Amino acid sequence: MTTHTSQWTPTTDADYELLKGKEIISREGEKLGTISEIIHPDHATNPGDGGHFFLFDPGMVKSWFGGLEEAYLPESTIFSVTDEGVMIGLTEEQIKQRRWDLPTLTGYVRS
Repeated sequence: MTTHTSQWTPTTDADYELLKGKEIISREGEKLGTISEIIHPDHATNPGDGGHFFLFDPGMVKSWFGGLEEAYLPESTIFSVTDEGVMIGLTEEQIKQRRWDLPTLTGYVRS
């Protein structure tokens, strides 16, 4: 199977919607969950500025995410997008050290 890889360089809001349903994969290759929802800033931003979030259920690795049933992946953690999923540039240890809950949805629109 051929894997197409590209750096994360969205140019439109529609590019973000293409990630819905994709698997999130850690830098070490661990499957972390599937993107179920996109959280868009409701103010003017340029695509790729890092202001979006992606909702996912961490499932079997939820302990990595502080036990959360749903976690929010910040756009800034995305390294690349492949046929297999969304690759983030964080290791297991780095994941365990971050906060994954979204502080507030004020100023954001869910899709």
